[in-house]
Amino acid sequence: MAVVIGPIANLGNIREITEAILEALARSDACSLDLSQANEADLTLLQVLAATAKMAERDSKSLTHSQPPSEAVIALMERAGFANLPGWQDNSCNAGVAGQ
Repeated sequence: MAVVIGPIANLGNIREITEAILEALARSDACSLDLSQANEADLTLLQVLAATAKMAERDSKSLTHSQPPSEAVIALMERAGFANLPGWQDNSCNAGVAGQ
């Protein structure tokens, strides 16, 4: 199941983003995120990505990305120390988010 995130992903709408990811993971063993259009993002997005990735791993589910993330998300990840989340900075769109 795919979840498109953007163009804004911040404290103002993080609840809706979180609910969309959790719903996708509840309905399927695999969730694919598209952050390619997320041009405005804050740390809450990265916290949700890390937490849902751990949850997916715990539940033997797959959380991947379908497109490389936007430059804004990549820059945010680097500034916040999340640059090492596996799969998020390469161009292999099916790389795992965490723990893979």
